[in-house]
Amino acid sequence: MKKTMTIILVLLLGVSMLAGCGGKNAAPGAESEQPAEAPAQTEALPEPTPEPTPEPEPEDVTEPEPEPVADLTNAFAFGSGPNTFVFEDVTFSFTLPDGDWSARQRKDGEPDYFLIYNLPPQDEYKDKDPRILIHFSNGYVVEHGSHEDRIDNKTIAGIDMTGATVGSSLFVEEHDSYIGIIDDVYSIYIAIQHIDYESGEGKAVLDSFQFKVK
Repeated sequence: MKKTMTIILVLLLGVSMLAGCGGKNAAPGAESEQPAEAPAQTEALPEPTPEPTPEPEPEDVTEPEPEPVADLTNAFAFGSGPNTFVFEDVTFSFTLPDGDWSARQRKDGEPDYFLIYNLPPQDEYKDKDPRILIHFSNGYVVEHGSHEDRIDNKTIAGIDMTGATVGSSLFVEEHDSYIGIIDDVYSIYIAIQHIDYESGEGKAVLDSFQFKVK
């Protein structure tokens, strides 16, 4: 019995020693390595959407206001037949025959001057052209100058007017002039050059004159 126990112990001891040698002779790194965990995949973040660049606001370009133009009311707007021109509170009415007659306000925009020409409408008129000039005045009366020769008075548009003849000079053509009072505020000066106003169409034009105050 003791012999049997001894054999068993020897066998166990041998097995134990073999196991110890096997552990020492194992190749380095033979220990089982745990496989490295794969890094967790991170979802790619969406790229930020670039904000739209605001377009520059258009500059406020203000066009310059046009320069004031002289008031040429009714300028170049008169032809044959009945016509009306207004100066302040005075309405001037006249009739032009068919043909070579035209009328306009003075081109430089002076509202107190009005001209009737024995000519068809022109782009430009000359100082020597046959014409009747009407000058309206407010608050004063134009007087005949000392170098004028008096002629007979004449009634025009129901107004008794004093007459004179003005000789030609550097600035004016020879003409007949008439001055009359419309009312206690307005007076009128009429100058006629190179037009026969005692007969024919010239007389008809002059006879058609009417001046009415509001």
